[in-house]
Amino acid sequence: MGIELNRRCKFNIILILIERVNMDLKALKSRHQELEGIIQTSYQNYVPDLRVRRYKKEKLRIKQLLEKEEKAA
Repeated sequence: MGIELNRRCKFNIILILIERVNMDLKALKSRHQELEGIIQTSYQNYVPDLRVRRYKKEKLRIKQLLEKEEKAA
């Protein structure tokens, strides 16, 4: 339980840092594409669902940031 909580905290910190640093649009799009490849490869190689879920959450968060940037522009 403690290890899983620690991983969640680290993941949330990474997401906060991504927002604060405000990565440029090109970097966000490239990370989004990279995550798509990671997720596809994970499914093909039977990676545990918990790990895939982490990548999918990061991908979704980046997608939300991209949509937010597009609306602002």
